[in-house]
Amino acid sequence: MLTVAISTSSGQFALVIGENANVTGNGNGKTTQAKMTDIHVIARNEAIQKQNDTGLLRRLAMTETELVFANEVKQSGTVSNTVLFDSSIHLDQEKELDDALSAGLKYCQKEVSDITQIIVDIGPGGTSRVRTGIAFANALAYSLGISVCPVSSMELAGIDAASKFGELPVVNSIKSIKGNAYTGLYNHGLISIRYGTVHEIVPQLVKDLDKFIVVGFHRETILNLPVLQNKTMIDSRMSFGNARTMIEKSDLFITNKLGFPAYSQPITEKTLIQHE
Repeated sequence: MLTVAISTSSGQFALVIGENANVTGNGNGKTTQAKMTDIHVIARNEAIQKQNDTGLLRRLAMTETELVFANEVKQSGTVSNTVLFDSSIHLDQEKELDDALSAGLKYCQKEVSDITQIIVDIGPGGTSRVRTGIAFANALAYSLGISVCPVSSMELAGIDAASKFGELPVVNSIKSIKGNAYTGLYNHGLISIRYGTVHEIVPQLVKDLDKFIVVGFHRETILNLPVLQNKTMIDSRMSFGNARTMIEKSDLFITNKLGFPAYSQPITEKTLIQHE
């Protein structure tokens, strides 16, 4: 099973591809003949539509693009995912996504029609980058006739940090405008994402926790909040989740599949969904 995942958590766009050796086809029983040029045009059309709806131009050109390919191998009834290609290592990071995808597929000796599922980071994060990554993921899924799996950047960071620091709860923050932040709590699943100042939101999120991991832009601020000094806080030294996690633990991200006409949409302060 060939998987593509796009992440914008780090300010970079990550496209991940993974393969299960025991699965063939495109996941829906159909043979797909989509071409890279088709994907490029559809993605640009979606970007233009975003411009008409919001008045903001969403460029497809990706700066600091991180493209990751992975191989899912069935072993003893479990799926082991191995990264095959990482654009932060193998490519100039100032590639457009379609160019990066073409280069990655060539490197892995795969075709675009081999892609069977797509995972996309829907934020919260930098609005233009998040929207651009989502537009490309939606366009790619539409071109191939396959599903897209939206994942919050908070969940990505939570899974990544928890796996490194003993499966503790994770508090993550992402900088926004006017002194505000997106702040999330992950505890064996995404619990909540809230918008406001970390001074107001974090004490509410962790009021029932004695020990937790801190991730994100406001780590230093959170670690030094006077009201939290009676709690055990672990500085992850992480600003965001690693895009490779979307492949290495892809089974955790593919449960929420959307198919046309449903599509992934960005998490913003206006569309924020709280899981409480």
